[in-house]
Amino acid sequence: MSESSKESKGYSVFWVIFSIVLLLLLGISFLINLALGVTVAALGAPGTELIGLHKKTIEKRGTGDSQILVINLKGVISSQKFLSEAVIHPDSVQKQLKQATDDPKIKAVILKITSPGGEITASDKIYRNILEFREKTKKPVIAYLEGLAASGGYYIAAACDEIIVHPMCITGSIGVIMSFMQFQKLMEEKLGIKYIVIKSGEHKDLGSFARDLTEQEKVIFQEMITEMYERFLEVVTKARPVLAQKSREELLKIADGRIYTGKQAYALGLTDYLDYWEKAVERSCTLAKLDSQNIEVLSFDELKSLFQEILASQTTQKQSISEEIVSTIWQQGQPQLYYLWPGK
Repeated sequence: MSESSKESKGYSVFWVIFSIVLLLLLGISFLINLALGVTVAALGAPGTELIGLHKKTIEKRGTGDSQILVINLKGVISSQKFLSEAVIHPDSVQKQLKQATDDPKIKAVILKITSPGGEITASDKIYRNILEFREKTKKPVIAYLEGLAASGGYYIAAACDEIIVHPMCITGSIGVIMSFMQFQKLMEEKLGIKYIVIKSGEHKDLGSFARDLTEQEKVIFQEMITEMYERFLEVVTKARPVLAQKSREELLKIADGRIYTGKQAYALGLTDYLDYWEKAVERSCTLAKLDSQNIEVLSFDELKSLFQEILASQTTQKQSISEEIVSTIWQQGQPQLYYLWPGK
């Protein structure tokens, strides 16, 4: 066999092997994309995000004929759905309240709140859901403030029949905040980047990270903050008769954005009781006229499909790393109004 024939045969073998490997890679890529497509479609289809809610007993006394539902509200209040479970989303609260509405065995609800607050709109949605639940069902709702329940966390509590605060809890922070970053000098002087904006109106890029605010724009933002702050004051004074009796000057001294210990909040009339978890259960029984020796205290767990459980287990470690990044970007990114204590 000539050298040219051997060389030609060698090239042929190479291309055959290369073609086989390429086809295998394409086949694997196709299967992966197909699996991802099916997964996304399944997770995105209506009614398939969660299989449903099931009851999980926390405590049972006697026969447990009557039930008290505990809704755990832990994390930042947000209308966005992150992978992290440390977010209070209005849809989740509404879903649990809907279940409690339809379940005749559930006689009362305790909101166990641990939150620095969050988005104004999301906070108000939850507030309205609680009021509507109370009006429709006549079932009592108790707020138990534990650890941290500030700003939007307290705003939610104001919708409840009574508020109980743990002695070591940090609460209050009644007010509105807006914060965002401004990078004009960094971009232009350090990086040599100039941000070009063509706009239809003077204030179309209001709050842009690429330029300073004008004095007029500061006034615009302040007017918005004042409006939302007045709404907060309205909610608080409606819920707390002690505060409603105070003068405007006295009220503003209390609601100046500062945080309070549980003891301080109770002394100011921001809560009905300064006590522990057992008091929340006791008051639920009293308001719902239940025999405290024959009750079941429970919560709802969200049932997930096998795939969702596997996906959750794979993302748990990634969440812990990304949560702080997400939180920082979320709070410091685009201008937005918050009922939030930024100290957390």
